[in-house]
Amino acid sequence: MSIGLKNTGGLDEFLDDALIRPGRVDKKYLIDNATREQAKELFQRFYPETNGMAEKFVLDFPENKVSVATLQEHFLTYKNEPERTLERDWSE
Repeated sequence: MSIGLKNTGGLDEFLDDALIRPGRVDKKYLIDNATREQAKELFQRFYPETNGMAEKFVLDFPENKVSVATLQEHFLTYKNEPERTLERDWSE
């Protein structure tokens, strides 16, 4: 029997040691905020026909400060208006 435990909060110190001891947790993955390169690649996937616009998008994009989910939400909001994605001030 296999049981999956997913700790998405990253707060292992609050979990009982028996849950996270070797043999119980096979793999740990860090799912961090988006890098500029990841933001660029995601932009290109959402808007494949926008030559050069991805480079403009990431010029002021803050490295490791915005989640991929937030980026996806932003791109979906402007799914038919890629030029509007450039208007967001990510320092907010």
